Amino acid sequence: MELLLFISKGQLRCSVRVSQRALPKLQVRRSVLKRYHMAGYDKFDARLESLVVEVATDWDKGLENLPADKKREVAQAIHRLPALASILSYERTHTGFIRKITVTEADLGRIHKGS
Repeated sequence: MELLLFISKGQLRCSVRVSQRALPKLQVRRSVLKRYHMAGYDKFDARLESLVVEVATDWDKGLENLPADKKREVAQAIHRLPALASILSYERTHTGFIRKITVTEADLGRIHKGS
């Protein structure tokens, strides 16, 4: 295997040349790496939580008519414990992630049970 590094137009470029003998070993390593892929962005992940720079809250269709002060209270509570959210996703930004939670009836039950 040969690794080539060079600079082109102010950017560092990398090129790898692999011999036919080394190719089967490289393919085995690729399959091992697939097991350790990046976390999914649609469930709670403690590693991504450390990179959250913004939060957003959506409301399930049955909860859209809640008063604004109740919505604010529930949103604060669910974002304090995001692992309890039924529907959670992370959106990638330039500086980190936005945690987006859609509050459901089940989430309301868990919040009220905990308080």
